[in-house]
Amino acid sequence: MNETPQISARRGDQINQNAHSGSWHLDLGAPIAFERFLQCIHPEDRPLFDRAWDAAMCGKSLDLQYRIVSGGQVRWIHLRATFKGDASGRPRAADGTVEDITDLKRVEQALNSMRRQREELASHVPGMLYQYRLRPDGSSDSPFH
Repeated sequence: MNETPQISARRGDQINQNAHSGSWHLDLGAPIAFERFLQCIHPEDRPLFDRAWDAAMCGKSLDLQYRIVSGGQVRWIHLRATFKGDASGRPRAADGTVEDITDLKRVEQALNSMRRQREELASHVPGMLYQYRLRPDGSSDSPFH
């Protein structure tokens, strides 16, 4: 394991790319294309994002799951960030990570759908379930008769 830093960095980039994640740094004093970034946020998630971003600018850490629209596809993102302030506490920079969690959200949605189906099915089952036992000789037994 005597790798040079360049090889380790490349491996780290490959791991991040394979995991659909990455890290980022934002200098709040430099001009950025922040409005373009905001346009990618799913319209239904924009108020949630705005509230979380405003709270982060006031000193809270940012840990948020939201949707973006990219290339006509909806993707789920998990964004984490820590903001750094100047001597007066005013935010000047942020460091964070971003991860594409679309596959995880699809699994969650499938599980929720299965739960809803199970609950719907259970709501149609009579209130009392009967135990019924069929013996090898063909006779049966039930504790309720």
